[in-house]
Amino acid sequence: MLGVIKIIRRACVIPSYWLYPMKNISELLTPVFDLPSIRAIEQASFSSEGGSYPMMERAARVLFHHISRRFKEVQTFTVLCGSGNNGGDGALLAVLLANAGLTVRGLDLASKERSGDAKKAWAALLASDVEVFVSNTLDDDTCFNGVIIDAMLGIGGSAFLSGEFERVCRWVNKSRQSGARVVAVDSPTGLDVATGLADPNTVVADVTVTFIRDKQGFYINQGLVCVGEVICERLESVDLLAEKGDKLVGAVGALWFEASDVRLLSPCARYPVSHKGSYGHISVVGGDDGYGGAVIMAASGAARTGAGTVSVLTRDNHIAPVLARIPSVMAVTPDGEDIKGTLRNLDSVLLIGPGLGRKQWGEALFQQALELTHRKVLDADALHWLSLNPIASFRGLVVLTPHVGEAAKLLDTTPDGVSGDLIGSAKALSQRYGAIVVLKGVSSVISAPDGRTVIAGRPCPGLAKGGSGDVLSGMVSSCLAYYQNPFEAVVIAVAWHNVAAQKASQELGEIHMQPYELLDYLRLS
Repeated sequence: MLGVIKIIRRACVIPSYWLYPMKNISELLTPVFDLPSIRAIEQASFSSEGGSYPMMERAARVLFHHISRRFKEVQTFTVLCGSGNNGGDGALLAVLLANAGLTVRGLDLASKERSGDAKKAWAALLASDVEVFVSNTLDDDTCFNGVIIDAMLGIGGSAFLSGEFERVCRWVNKSRQSGARVVAVDSPTGLDVATGLADPNTVVADVTVTFIRDKQGFYINQGLVCVGEVICERLESVDLLAEKGDKLVGAVGALWFEASDVRLLSPCARYPVSHKGSYGHISVVGGDDGYGGAVIMAASGAARTGAGTVSVLTRDNHIAPVLARIPSVMAVTPDGEDIKGTLRNLDSVLLIGPGLGRKQWGEALFQQALELTHRKVLDADALHWLSLNPIASFRGLVVLTPHVGEAAKLLDTTPDGVSGDLIGSAKALSQRYGAIVVLKGVSSVISAPDGRTVIAGRPCPGLAKGGSGDVLSGMVSSCLAYYQNPFEAVVIAVAWHNVAAQKASQELGEIHMQPYELLDYLRLS
């Protein structure tokens, strides 16, 4: 049998990704949870074990395991301990480090008198060889060069720091810039684990060892910038984990997709026996006077990510530039500003919005697009027209690709309101419009009307330029054309775009890179 396969491969040049199954995207998704779910399972654990101390001890052992393996050569540690259970985790960790013969300092940051199990943990620290000092003896100008362990507030903190916590966090970050390594216990101080919003002085960790379940705030807004590498350890007792654990957390808030894993899904794969019709026809509608660049970038994004055929419907004065930049596309001017006749007979994904404009020409094309049954991607100015003409349902499958400002208009709220609840906002948009939604940001939140929600993409400041979204909309349209599962197609496009941006940023620099240059970094092999 193997000999037959070898002969077939030699004769037909069949790529390995066709002979052997690709990874399924569901294998690559990590559940992340909201704060109420985390609290529910935490309280259940406390109840089943007669208090929080057993979990503190397990947390300390887990932390010691990861820290001792990762920082084998380090001999000096500073553990920052708050007054709550997070500080208790840190106190017991400090004891384990000291018992291992390491030099350990414990910074007492108790904002109130300790009580219960946190008090018991602190008593264990005081009885050990750990040197204890208080924050007012900390020299702001003297950096620490060992490992700093942030056990100040954990998931109980907010995105607003003040007083001694703010000062100590500044010292931690200054020390890190001078060579210290930072480990956050459960969550970096200053990060809101519900929203991903962070105080300007939030601790920036190299590693966050988090407990119970992964937190959604680590992967949205500033969360990804602050947490570093995330290690998630479930601390429930074996019995609780087996009998109740997953039931207590309820529905998953969202799923995290590591963008670099898109390589494992082989988005570039093409079957050896196929033709251009196998990969769909994309029609890009936009490019009012003065906005031809947007439609060129969108069409390029579609063409360079596998679409079988790409058509561009734009202003007459943009036809020549479009064909000069992308000679493989077909470019036409809507007949009498009528796209229905042009597109009626095409089995097409319709992308409308890049450079569409906010004048009569753009509005007329938008209204006509809504009457078509094609799969549609609405981006940029199409979202402006949608916010002025909200509809309850579309004809055919629709993908919306708003940034935070556009999402705020579509939801009749403020940008801050959207940023403060990215996952909820993406879900609300999807429900309101019956569409797959890509809420673009530091990482993007993709949500479907059935509730499926995925977070994908890592921070790339080089994308903060006009045109990045045009390229993405073209890529989304292309993947939508030839992937069987529309939601997975959108997730793959978002991740692929992010990986290309990371590569372009590394090679060209985030200041210098331009959105159209992403197209040269789409190859994943």
